Amino acid sequence: MIEVLRLVKSVYQSFCGTGMYFSLFFVALLYIALKKEEKEARYYFVYPSLFLLFIIFNPISAQIIGGYLVGWDVYWRVFWTLPFIAVIAYASTQTVNLQEKQYKKVLTQLAIIAIIILCGRITLNTELFSYPKNLYKIPNEVVEVADIILEDDKNPKMAAPLPISGYLRQYTGEIIQAYGRNAARGSASKSTLTIYEQLNADTPPDLKVLIKKVRKGKYKYLVVPIQWEYDAEFLEYKYEKLGCTNSYVIYKDTTL
Repeated sequence: MIEVLRLVKSVYQSFCGTGMYFSLFFVALLYIALKKEEKEARYYFVYPSLFLLFIIFNPISAQIIGGYLVGWDVYWRVFWTLPFIAVIAYASTQTVNLQEKQYKKVLTQLAIIAIIILCGRITLNTELFSYPKNLYKIPNEVVEVADIILEDDKNPKMAAPLPISGYLRQYTGEIIQAYGRNAARGSASKSTLTIYEQLNADTPPDLKVLIKKVRKGKYKYLVVPIQWEYDAEFLEYKYEKLGCTNSYVIYKDTTL
């Protein structure tokens, strides 16, 4: 349970980033909850929000959702279920309506707008946007690796690191991969998890273990980072170098 709470906290921090909209959301909820006149609004906004927060941060439900349903890598999407915009907008509108004189309404509106602006960052900047390198909006090397393999075989099976396999489906569905998102959250078979761990480790893989598993799954093509380019070692296991990109080398199993 402690580990689950740590994961939820980490996802929460990543979701919030440097913005303060979550705090603004809580302030708006508190405003609606404490105002006596907002009895109906509490049923629409406060109680559903508290229920969703309980589901999100409860270690039991979090483990079910993050561990078995969607995966921890995309658990942040669960926060989308919270009615941030509706709650903040309603509380802001009610605050403005409390003002009797028109100039006070205008000043209150300007103050709320300023607070909302200061609670986040403008998205239209170069830090958050980049120009795509191809029509598919994926790394060029994914396209290069796929083209090299598809030129050699029209219905190939491939094992590759996440920076390649994670984008491949956006380019082609003709290449069968050794693992999917299920491996990243640890819910794949033991053999698949071994391939995933070997290819995505910070250190070079144990070729004997890796090749044994990819051959068991009949994955004819093996993509590895270029710094792991061991032509002699792969040759011993009856692999031939099919091609390479700036960062990856593609090997072909001649026994399959």
